[in-house]
Amino acid sequence: MNIDMFLMPIIRPPRSEYVDDTGKNKEFKLDNVDYVCKNFKIPNAKGEQLYCSHFVKQCEDFEQRPCLIYMHGNAGNKHEGASMVKQVLASGMDLFTFDFSGCGLSQGDWVTLGYKERQDLHAVIDYLRALGRTSKVALWGRSMGGATAIMYMADHVNDSPLPISCAVIDSCFATFDDIVNTVVG
Repeated sequence: MNIDMFLMPIIRPPRSEYVDDTGKNKEFKLDNVDYVCKNFKIPNAKGEQLYCSHFVKQCEDFEQRPCLIYMHGNAGNKHEGASMVKQVLASGMDLFTFDFSGCGLSQGDWVTLGYKERQDLHAVIDYLRALGRTSKVALWGRSMGGATAIMYMADHVNDSPLPISCAVIDSCFATFDDIVNTVVG
């Protein structure tokens, strides 16, 4: 048997692609409050462009708000988090979703199931800090996104660019054997 048969579905899963929405901001209302979804790209530490969506309350005055960062699973993309927009915004938080490098429309050729993806998360948190609208972040990671959140928090327990108030780890794998048995069967 060829090792690529087992390895490629894990490190190079099919990309979950969509129509590029970069620069196409959408304004909308929820409960008579104005919001906007901003679609843009930011670079990670390697210079790869990450495709992002940031759902924020429109306000004239500077107002810092907490932000939930949603991280998708292997072979997913930023649109996985869109199902949570109403609940997150109604709770008084902003929502940030992005494609990990090697996923969706973002640049990059491989996924590492959280290892290099924590650098993507760091780029997102650093972007939010520089923007100045975010007071603290909550992390929600599904599968690979959950592993990313765990590794990032372990690495940055005292030096995250923004405080991490909590994390939701959804359907995360515990070992590499779990991944192989799930993907390859």
